[in-house]
Amino acid sequence: MPPHAARLMADTADKNMIDKDDYPQTAEFERRCVNIIGHLWHVTADGDVTGTSTTGSSEAAMLGGMALKWRCVSA
Repeated sequence: MPPHAARLMADTADKNMIDKDDYPQTAEFERRCVNIIGHLWHVTADGDVTGTSTTGSSEAAMLGGMALKWRCVSA
């Protein structure tokens, strides 16, 4: 791991970035990341992409499965 990445992790280890009331900029960061990934996958030409962050890979896999199910039903 690069030294600057380790330093960044050490400096922010005591922060609860999930609490968007204490860290409102986290919601904006999440929105931007979701849009970047959506645009990489050509989800939409412009505007906001629908998505969310997760706290673990199991949650992400289940949400991905639900999104696929929803997409197949609505197609």
